[in-house]
Amino acid sequence: PYFRNFKNLIGHFGNDVINTMLDFATFPGAILLTKNEIQNIEYLYRGRLFSTDNIIPVGISKLKNKDFQPLIESALQAKGFAKGQTRTSKIVGYNIQDLDTNLDKLISNNPKNIYIIGFSDLRADNLNYFKSFFSDFNDNDCAISFSYNPNKNNVLHIDLAYDYPMFNYVMEKIFEKIPVNSDNLNIYLAKCDINSISNIIYLKNRGVKNISILPCPPYVINPSVLKVFMKIYDIKNLCK
Repeated sequence: PYFRNFKNLIGHFGNDVINTMLDFATFPGAILLTKNEIQNIEYLYRGRLFSTDNIIPVGISKLKNKDFQPLIESALQAKGFAKGQTRTSKIVGYNIQDLDTNLDKLISNNPKNIYIIGFSDLRADNLNYFKSFFSDFNDNDCAISFSYNPNKNNVLHIDLAYDYPMFNYVMEKIFEKIPVNSDNLNIYLAKCDINSISNIIYLKNRGVKNISILPCPPYVINPSVLKVFMKIYDIKNLCK
């Protein structure tokens, strides 16, 4: 509703940081770069990308002295979208009052194995993997999923919409309930992104024994680096 206070502020555009190249190429307007991206995008536009950074890539217009007039003029000259994109709404996050209750309920039956499924963009290969995984899911096990929702009684689904600070808070609440170094605790990093390496280091330093990861695109983490990293930290590949 806050958007409605400003006639020129419509909403969010874009799906994910991994899709920056596609999103920037298809956006028919001016773009202000506010953080570093994982791809080199400077060749996509000339005169449509702006930044206030001291050091900027070739082809991006530098905004000096907080003067956003060039950005505004470029935006006004842009044709914009021919029509809007409509998506169904969904509720994300969690009820903090219910979190403890739901976690207690999940582990009250002393599950044989506990699985924590991290964020995932649920591409076709990821989606098929988790469909297969949960189709044979043991009733004596339980899972906490931050992505795929199999709609099972022994699976707690929490949709945080890629909010890592909120994810870390929930993980700390989970570790209050489950011994972090438990042999039956399994954590699946279902999305390989720029946070994967730091997440692995954090979880290993906390004492987590069993960590698995889905394949990483080579433009996210160098395959050779990832191979050595997985060997050092004893990280398993979910597709093997």
